[in-house]
Amino acid sequence: MKTFVRLLTLLLALLMLAMTVVACDKGGDGDGDDVDRTATEDEFLRERDDLDQYNLNYTGEKIKVIGWDGGNYEEFDVKQITADNVLMAVYDRNQEIERRLNIDLEFIEIPNGSMINTVVQDKNSGMGAYDIIATYSRTEAEIAMRGCMADISTIENSYINLEKPWWPKNMVESMSIGNSMYFFSGDISPNVLSEMQVLYFNKDVMSEYWDAHAQKLGVVPEKDSKGQNIVSPAAQWVYNMAYDGTWDLDELIMLTMGPDGKGIGDISQGSVADAKDLDDSYGFVSISYCLSFFYSGCNLKLIENDKNSTEENPLNISEDFGSMRTVKLVQKLGDWYKENTCAVNFGNPGYKTIMMAGRTLFTAVRARHAGNQYVDLNIGIMPCPKFDETQANYYTAIGNPFTIYGIYNGLTARGGDKAATYSMMTAVVECWASECYRLVTPQIFEVNMQLKYAETQCETDMFEIVRSSVVFDLGRIFGPELYGMDDMPSEAAKAGTSWVSTYASYKNPLAKKLDAIVASLEE
Repeated sequence: MKTFVRLLTLLLALLMLAMTVVACDKGGDGDGDDVDRTATEDEFLRERDDLDQYNLNYTGEKIKVIGWDGGNYEEFDVKQITADNVLMAVYDRNQEIERRLNIDLEFIEIPNGSMINTVVQDKNSGMGAYDIIATYSRTEAEIAMRGCMADISTIENSYINLEKPWWPKNMVESMSIGNSMYFFSGDISPNVLSEMQVLYFNKDVMSEYWDAHAQKLGVVPEKDSKGQNIVSPAAQWVYNMAYDGTWDLDELIMLTMGPDGKGIGDISQGSVADAKDLDDSYGFVSISYCLSFFYSGCNLKLIENDKNSTEENPLNISEDFGSMRTVKLVQKLGDWYKENTCAVNFGNPGYKTIMMAGRTLFTAVRARHAGNQYVDLNIGIMPCPKFDETQANYYTAIGNPFTIYGIYNGLTARGGDKAATYSMMTAVVECWASECYRLVTPQIFEVNMQLKYAETQCETDMFEIVRSSVVFDLGRIFGPELYGMDDMPSEAAKAGTSWVSTYASYKNPLAKKLDAIVASLEE
């Protein structure tokens, strides 16, 4: 199966190369005369943007994009045709942006650690060396706090259409501050998909512990054309929970405790008796910065925006943060983490070592770990569990190393007309996100994630559930400025401390920090 998948992936990449050569042979003078300006969808029925109807032509204007050198996927400058399907898609995206708008993209990639000083120094000097800023999520937020980002809601003749599918609805709601928006993300960043937080499970371990129970429940796995089970009874049972909407925290905890309730794994193999060790096996492992996904997965928010607020600060600490639901969540997780079946304190690369050795049932990680290093493991995937069955939907948090984009308010005005220059940048941004949606996202999701590393349709379906449930939260994006509030519930659970007292001690300081953040953005 995996050999076939690898061959199919290679064939798809070669096919893309062939299509690119054919497209190049068609030529054209860049005036877009062969474009159907009334088409609302492409040949794959993916929605198109509205830009062609404006017949935009920026006469070869150079657009300078400063971007960070991190992320799982290269999302900026790909200089030549390549057999890598994702890089090829980024290359094609750049070509299309330049062709459609008649611009010249120039990329300046620098280390994330240098980004803030580089941008702020340029702003203070008045050099205007950049037009678009794209960097690590929390770095972009701090750059905005330094007064370097334009509020796109105030740009006249803007071409950004936030109703389009490449701008996730949750992103529009969660990244707005009042009616203002200083930065944005979504399909425009390939690394959003790679940073989705998920639960991987070892299907072999699942079968070992739970096949007999699943068979007693009458679970009958789907079969392939040869009459063989596509997945084991246990794996089918777990996937059915996700399909049925019954996958919640209690089910996850139950599975890690095993049929006898004593906990999956063996901590007796370590160097210290009765103590958790890297050589042991477990029901659940993770690392601190991934544990916060339980909070988001339970449909709990950190910061909420009130666009109708008449106060100076439209941002509020969500009522969820101090709710009884969060108290119960922290208590439940804290009790579970104490069990021998859980290992959440090994850090990096400890938890990866355990996962790669096949000695854990579940691992909470980011989707990018569906990579080559795990391809030989019999791995399944599940979304973050709900708080309980009454929760309507699944929700997926994004790990921090994704890219947020923004328009630099220190840019050089072309022809002395800053308003027209801002308008041009909105066209670039809209075209960028639109082309990513149709060219890059399908390659990452359908080939790299769904096809290349998925054994069955079940895994493909789970990726779709995860992708469709992605949520953003300013409490995560501004996390360092907010005392790391996104990690507070998970850290309290790990430490076994009371959430009531933790929340009480941070409530007022967090409110003051929020006031300071909003004030800095409006300066």
